Amino acid sequence: MQQSKVIILIRAILVVCIIIWASAVFVLSSQDSIDSSKLSSRVIIKVLKTKDEMTVKLKNFKIRISGENKPKEVNTRQVTQDRVDRWQYRVRKAAHFSLYMIGGFIIYLTCLSFTNEIKIRFKNIIISIMGSFLYACTDEFHQKFSYGRSSEFKDVLIDTSGAIFGILIAIIIVSIIIFVVNVIMNKRKKAYD
Repeated sequence: MQQSKVIILIRAILVVCIIIWASAVFVLSSQDSIDSSKLSSRVIIKVLKTKDEMTVKLKNFKIRISGENKPKEVNTRQVTQDRVDRWQYRVRKAAHFSLYMIGGFIIYLTCLSFTNEIKIRFKNIIISIMGSFLYACTDEFHQKFSYGRSSEFKDVLIDTSGAIFGILIAIIIVSIIIFVVNVIMNKRKKAYD
């Protein structure tokens, strides 16, 4: 009885996670092209500034360990609009991939929670991939109605690829957990024999 309450709680948490994830995707797809570009640009600027700062720190560290007394002044590059524009496409596609990687991970774990045994089942994998693909399709369709945004099938493919990657991560984690639990159970069983 206690175990079934835990399973129900896990299922509820996973379903809530799916709802939160789907809502976040919906909100991001609802942004018009200007707001979406601003968000991407802010992320890119932060990433480029952090990258440039880390490059300076690494160069100064190399100078210190080489025996020179004083680090040379190394200025970070200015984050220009040209640099931001060059990164815009890659960051947007990486965002698609990453969001759906999270979604695929959660959807797979949710499917797994509704099975009687914790096993890697082909059915759960297919349901998770198809669910992610269908949500990606509806997301792209919905995005078509946001001002200045487009709907592209290649984004659906990127989304689905991200979901498959997330599902693979979930499968690996679940497989490791199953392996560890089996090893522990076998040790306990041998101890009692």
